[in-house]
Amino acid sequence: MAARRRNDDASPPGDGRPDCPPGHGTTRGRDAVMPDHNQQFCDYLGTRGLKLTRQRRLILTAFLAHGHGLSADELFRELRAHHHAVGYVTVYRTLKLLAGSGIAGAVRGDGSPTRYEHAADDRS
Repeated sequence: MAARRRNDDASPPGDGRPDCPPGHGTTRGRDAVMPDHNQQFCDYLGTRGLKLTRQRRLILTAFLAHGHGLSADELFRELRAHHHAVGYVTVYRTLKLLAGSGIAGAVRGDGSPTRYEHAADDRS
């Protein structure tokens, strides 16, 4: 059986990070060009030496699909209800990363869990 040869000269897709999708940048809406959240998040992770893993992409997609804010616990329960194998700590940490990237905003209440809202955009 021949050993598989590793191709060290192959350049990764995207912006030099193998897990960032190529060709992302902006998505055209009805009247305006809006930032692509996948690329924004990928770029933010890259500045911190982190990867856009399958779990982080899943959490980003689920978060963006909601029209209202969620706590880490609510998002975790929703993902588990849809049979996605993702840990609570991963959800919590990813929401903090989304807030750091500017995609989400953390809303802290008195004694209640932190909720994460979609960051305000310029579409209005």
